[in-house]
Amino acid sequence: MTKKELKRLSRSDLLELLLEQTRRCEALEAELEQARAALNERTLRMQNAGDLAHAVLEVNGVMEAAQAAARQYLDSAAALEADARARSQRMQQLQAETEAACERLRAETRSACEVQRAQAEAEAKRICENLIRNAMIRAQNMTRRPGEG
Repeated sequence: MTKKELKRLSRSDLLELLLEQTRRCEALEAELEQARAALNERTLRMQNAGDLAHAVLEVNGVMEAAQAAARQYLDSAAALEADARARSQRMQQLQAETEAACERLRAETRSACEVQRAQAEAEAKRICENLIRNAMIRAQNMTRRPGEG
């Protein structure tokens, strides 16, 4: 409405118009309040969704860290197991080498003992033969008469 049209209206018409505008203003304010409430609710939902997404990301991060730690533990356990197997094989190899060396030393010792025994027997035989010969010579010397020669 223009200014001229408003000047032509009566006081009751103006009051009625004012009342109508007031009602319309109140309705618009109520609608605005509802829109603000809906906007606040959406904003809160978006924040919650963001917080939830952030929480999911944090949980994912924790899960990834746990997965990495588990993977590292399993890798470490596998490495320790491989090391233990290698050490066990090395110990078995050393044991076999030690047993072979011991058997070789036993054989060498037996051989050396046999040589020493044979040498001792030969020496004893030689000594016995010398003693017997010397005893026979003495016996012959004793049985001879003093002037025989």
